[in-house]
Amino acid sequence: GLGEKSVERLNNMGMFKIEDLYELSREFFVEYFGKYGIDIYERIRGIDNREVTVNRDRKSYGRENTLKFDTEDIQDILYYIKKFCLEICEDLKRKNVYIKTITFKYKTSNFETHTRSRSLNYYTNDFVVIYKVAEEIIRDEKFIGSIRLIGITVSSIREEKVEQLKLF
Repeated sequence: GLGEKSVERLNNMGMFKIEDLYELSREFFVEYFGKYGIDIYERIRGIDNREVTVNRDRKSYGRENTLKFDTEDIQDILYYIKKFCLEICEDLKRKNVYIKTITFKYKTSNFETHTRSRSLNYYTNDFVVIYKVAEEIIRDEKFIGSIRLIGITVSSIREEKVEQLKLF
């Protein structure tokens, strides 16, 4: 939380680590940094009373896994993708979220990463639809060599905000 010039001044005084600042008095911080000095003094001691706000909207849901053994077997890949789609759809339904884009990711044994996506004309959180699209992407892909990592991500999100009504 210190600016470049403040850090430079502290470095000129032989202070390079938080540990160095921890030894200084509250008065030093107020004199050196003004009223902001109190905040710095408290924060280096783990005291921060600012409210924590989380405003980040989720942009995607996904699962991926590095396989224990590289594979060229499409059935192995589909097994994992089906499992991932089930887990993702559980999340989507629990959070009342719908998606339009399904992305399949894979990494080859020589560490080349590939992604393939398809977008629907409508939003869904239905497992059958999402898995069917993922399966089509995989069956259409021309894999060269063995696969070491696979994953599925869904995006283009729409959230349905529903409020529970009270009976009384």
